[in-house]
Amino acid sequence: MTAEQAAAHQAKHSPQTRPVLSSGIPESERDLQNEIIKCCLSNQWPIFRGSMAHRTFRNVGEPDFHVIIPWNQHLMVECKSRKGKLTTEQLGVKMQLEMVGCPVHVVRSLSEFLALVQATITKR
Repeated sequence: MTAEQAAAHQAKHSPQTRPVLSSGIPESERDLQNEIIKCCLSNQWPIFRGSMAHRTFRNVGEPDFHVIIPWNQHLMVECKSRKGKLTTEQLGVKMQLEMVGCPVHVVRSLSEFLALVQATITKR
């Protein structure tokens, strides 16, 4: 692969950035989730999530999103507002997943999510 081809490939698979609120942190967890959903859809990354209106369709403590990014990288993402904290159930699931090598990433802004994606892609 030439340097030109590599640069084109990297540009194609780098996350597209969108404007973020002036504080960088959305007002609510729902706003952050909506920003991440839009980002994933615009980048054509498969995203698996449950309905916020139907919490019973999810496992208790399950991360908000499972996102597949380039090169078959799987991210488990939990969104939290500026002061939001993980529930006891979320902490338990996070610890259980991390014990088997599946980290759960807590993000509080779209820029944190994009940095996580970029770091994961770059680490590959």
